[in-house]
Amino acid sequence: MTPDINIRQYESPHGGSVDLGAMVDAVAWVRRVFMSLPTPYGPVVPTEPPCNAGITADGYCKDPEEDKRFVYEQTFGHHPVGTCKMGRKGDKMAVIDSKFSVFGVHGLRVVDASIYPVAPGGFPVLPTFMVGQKGSEAILADA
Repeated sequence: MTPDINIRQYESPHGGSVDLGAMVDAVAWVRRVFMSLPTPYGPVVPTEPPCNAGITADGYCKDPEEDKRFVYEQTFGHHPVGTCKMGRKGDKMAVIDSKFSVFGVHGLRVVDASIYPVAPGGFPVLPTFMVGQKGSEAILADA
């Protein structure tokens, strides 16, 4: 069965409008920083994200929908994990054992972020490196 991964980014009632508003505020803040750079470095008039109607003094697009559309379409900070549960052989939801071996498929292992039961806080690269290290140790031990 193919997993259904839907992180519900910017959807309500999961705080969508709050999260979207925070991202729009962050974009406006970056614009204000660029526009306030002293000579000879600035001011820099941002061209990305575009504001076809112009930019307000506080860094927002004059048409608020432009900011919302840009953030909604360009945000990529999500990291879906947990599609490959680790567990005991009798667990019907488990896909792999503690040595990363896939149940019912000889020689196949899963050693990546899909084994996490929940998303780790922050960027997942470090915990994924740690899983890789542990997985490589299990593979070498069985060789």
